[in-house]
Amino acid sequence: MRIYVVLLSAAMLMSCDFYQDTFDQTVATYISRIANIQDRPTVAVPQNKPVTLPNKRTLLIEIPAVNIGFLDSYELRKCGLFSLIAQRNSILGKVQDHFRNYDYQITLTYGLNSCIESPYISDELKSQLADIQKIKQFQLPKHLSNLLFGSDAMRNQMQSSSYLTLQKSKESTIVLDALKQIDMALLSSHNLDYSKMSVMLTPYQEVLDKNPVIGKLSYSMLNTTQKLQAVTKQLREYDETIVCQTNRDRTQFNYLRNVFHEFFIEGIQPYLAQIDSTYNDLNPYLNFTENGHAKYQYPIRTYHQAFREASLAHVKYWQDLFTRCGVNPSP
Repeated sequence: MRIYVVLLSAAMLMSCDFYQDTFDQTVATYISRIANIQDRPTVAVPQNKPVTLPNKRTLLIEIPAVNIGFLDSYELRKCGLFSLIAQRNSILGKVQDHFRNYDYQITLTYGLNSCIESPYISDELKSQLADIQKIKQFQLPKHLSNLLFGSDAMRNQMQSSSYLTLQKSKESTIVLDALKQIDMALLSSHNLDYSKMSVMLTPYQEVLDKNPVIGKLSYSMLNTTQKLQAVTKQLREYDETIVCQTNRDRTQFNYLRNVFHEFFIEGIQPYLAQIDSTYNDLNPYLNFTENGHAKYQYPIRTYHQAFREASLAHVKYWQDLFTRCGVNPSP
């Protein structure tokens, strides 16, 4: 019966449907088996915590409106800016979401620059436009902050109450492309290069909305960390119960080594490696989580640091045990 349970657990771990219930049940079985071998109480495993953002109102940055609707419409027609402003001042233009608003601000800022450089615009109007352009450039990072932490798409992307699946999914790849664009937008919003148009983000809105990789990754790191810490505490706290000296009964040690291979090496460790790999793929483009808002940092990099430390601490226990018992960790 024991062999059947072990094989069943391993099969569940190695399946591609490595969902939340499977992982949580596996950890519960893992720590329970360890406690049974130690013949000691089981350390409490923390309940899962969802990854959430502060409410929109807390993160929303108020941006004063800059009225350019009363500028000379005839002259603005000469540099192509009039139609853009007219669309913005329409009923639909006034209710744009954060993505379309950001793209409008980008287009407007570049349009202002074109008018300032146009030979068909009066010096007086150019002076007015230059003042407006400076204000718009200053406001652009704030518009991006509101997009990153106030839009429904990005809030869906960064919040989650479920784990990543075991296999690397297509959603990670398509979200990676979107994050690259956000990273470029973060850089360009502070220092616009008028020799080339800045990146637009609206084309990536749906991908970010429907594929919440960052939230799932953060949730996975946060909760696997807490569970690994509990199992490591179980192992360390009752380590003295495992006898493995020469000429002593090594039954408990042998059982514990089997648990190590059946649950950690064959199942949990591959999942931890997948989490780490996904994070490493995304990390170069996660600068917005720390620098995208003046008063808030999304803690995914903090989660990863704790995750790595918990993973290393757990492996370190097993290394110490096998060294103490003078055996190779291989079965």
